[in-house]
Amino acid sequence: MAGAQCTCEEKFNFVKRELETNYAGYRDKVSENEQNRKTYEELLLNYQARARKTTRSLYCYMLLREWLAFFRDGHVQLRNNEPRVSQEDTLAINELIRKTETIHLTDKELEDLRHKKSSDLEGIYILRKDTMYTVALVANKNEFRDYAAVIVDSKTPYWKKGQVKFEMRKPDSGTVYRTIVYNWAHQGNGALYATGEMWLDGQVWIKPGYRMPEMNETAPGDFTYKKADARKLSDSTLYIQIGTFSGDNAGRIDSLIKAHEKELRSMPNLVLDLRYNGGGADGSYQPLLPYLYTQPVASDGNEIKSTPDNVRRVLAYLEDESATAEDTLWATELARKMENAPGMFVEYSPTDTTAMEQTTLYPKKVAILVNKNCASSTEQFLLFAKESKKVTVMGKPTYGELDYSNVLQAESPCPDITFGYSSTRSYRVDKGTGIDNIGILPAVKLTDGQNWIEEARKYLERK
Repeated sequence: MAGAQCTCEEKFNFVKRELETNYAGYRDKVSENEQNRKTYEELLLNYQARARKTTRSLYCYMLLREWLAFFRDGHVQLRNNEPRVSQEDTLAINELIRKTETIHLTDKELEDLRHKKSSDLEGIYILRKDTMYTVALVANKNEFRDYAAVIVDSKTPYWKKGQVKFEMRKPDSGTVYRTIVYNWAHQGNGALYATGEMWLDGQVWIKPGYRMPEMNETAPGDFTYKKADARKLSDSTLYIQIGTFSGDNAGRIDSLIKAHEKELRSMPNLVLDLRYNGGGADGSYQPLLPYLYTQPVASDGNEIKSTPDNVRRVLAYLEDESATAEDTLWATELARKMENAPGMFVEYSPTDTTAMEQTTLYPKKVAILVNKNCASSTEQFLLFAKESKKVTVMGKPTYGELDYSNVLQAESPCPDITFGYSSTRSYRVDKGTGIDNIGILPAVKLTDGQNWIEEARKYLERK
């Protein structure tokens, strides 16, 4: 079946099998959780029935993502692999334009929309950034939407009057809508649109006459995203911002820390800004650890579900050209343990204690800024950092995405989707100290109305 076009039902059954067979969280969240199991079984019937009736590939992708939200696990990952077109491929673009849904609105209907009350979601909206598009948002329900945004005016040749630019589905509660947004080439992506009076998507789309409210300086108004950056905030406080711990940023982080070694070893205070750092690889943050360490830190181990698929996917590490002899030994030994315990959980990595040979005098105090966009490896780093006597975590709770981790990719029989899942389960779960969907809580809370960098500096520089 590999390489074949799949029906939505076939895609659904593929993902369902992988979850129920190989996902490390299935036991806790479904099979041995009576309350969740009943909810899951009801959802299963509902979404399977919807999958049978779904023919559009993009709608199917959104349906699967909506179903997977039940597991509340950011490491359960579905990717849409439909090829992106280039601006040079005019034939492909024209074909996508031709296939785009069109809704005809009369002059009277458009006039009525222009005179809708400002509190009504329906109405005329303009793309605030560059006024490139004007759309009419109208109630137009199908199984995947409640509203359609129809082009009224376009300053690009790629979009024509009447074509559907995005589709919005009502939430069960709140004001955040599940949305399908079509890009310049008419290819769709999932999004969440927050709504307010006279605006959509956090004021990206606004109604004519909307005036931006005056606002105090807010986070992230004090924040400029960079993959790695450093500067002095004062004579006594150094600021380091790291945008991601992804593996491809590891060299940049290492170089930054080395370049500022003199300041790190002489300045009393450090503000480490990790806002919007979604995670990455644990190896990326290693250069930071010596400057935070004050005492041995215990870290919880984890276990992997032993299935033939997981054994095969662990052994796939050996095919990686970058695999070291140590990697090969580890993967081979783990696979052997798994094969000897079919259907069981076996230790993936042991509970351990990190002890460094020495501590650094400087920095003496460290403030780490975090928010809900900190997850996965960033949270693993924070579990280490917050055990330091130097460190104060400031900001808002992190995302909470670490108890089930170490993503393995399933071999998809459907070329337009890729599915990955958490293969390991932390020992934190049995101890009752898990952080998934809770996050790591800051010792000092900060609000959106504050300049977080300045607040951290002042906190550290207090006598």
